[in-house]
Amino acid sequence: MEQILCVEPVFRGTLFAGLMLFSVGRVLDRRGHRVMMPLIALGFSMACLWMSVVLNPIMLLFGFFCIRLLGQGSMTLVGTTLPPQ
Repeated sequence: MEQILCVEPVFRGTLFAGLMLFSVGRVLDRRGHRVMMPLIALGFSMACLWMSVVLNPIMLLFGFFCIRLLGQGSMTLVGTTLPPQ
């Protein structure tokens, strides 16, 4: 893919993931860390596999959304909210 086609999906995926992080926090509070951490790790590993087969900008948008939401966002959220409990 050309570089210019990659910029917008990366930006949109990051933006949407940041907006969805609030709902992940709510689900994390309801279900608990013990249940959510393995699910987040499984989803993140599937997102990494997805990124290895990206062929077009739509696939890139979905991949970056999942990577940002599950990896950078949710794993950090789990790690920072666990010690107070």
